[in-house]
Amino acid sequence: MFSSYNQKKERQHRRMREQLEGFYSVLLGMRLQIRAKSELRVRLATIAEDAFKEELEPVGDDIQARDQIHRARWPQYEKIFDYSDQQLEEEIIPLYRDMLAHMTKHMGLAEPSTVKHYGALVEFVEIWNRGLKRTLPAKVVIRIGHEERKLDSFYQDLEMQAERLRKELKK
Repeated sequence: MFSSYNQKKERQHRRMREQLEGFYSVLLGMRLQIRAKSELRVRLATIAEDAFKEELEPVGDDIQARDQIHRARWPQYEKIFDYSDQQLEEEIIPLYRDMLAHMTKHMGLAEPSTVKHYGALVEFVEIWNRGLKRTLPAKVVIRIGHEERKLDSFYQDLEMQAERLRKELKK
């Protein structure tokens, strides 16, 4: 009797470890990487815009001088935005695709509360896929309301489940 209880407890712990290490931690790692890169992109864009405005301040309303500064210095700033666009397409969106592929492949490790967010993740990735291939007009994307915050409850669930599993495994 005591032996079967210990075996059951060990199976539960093994399952929780598998869920944490093979599902939730992987998805959270991808999420944290996406968030860090996205926050940096926004921060750099804001700083670049402010810095470029400062470049133009000394000449005031002198259109010729502003144009000269723009031609001379804007290409440096433009590289920041070009890099961010390239990073979005080549790194960040592929991370979302990886999240979706991982969730699809390891669905058996997900809790029901996590599975219910699968459709939102599919939709989010699919809209990006179509947008990057220029198959969705901007007005359609706007009407759809394509925003990452639609995944907030999914991210919260990932964090909650990971924390729950960590606590259970410490017992």
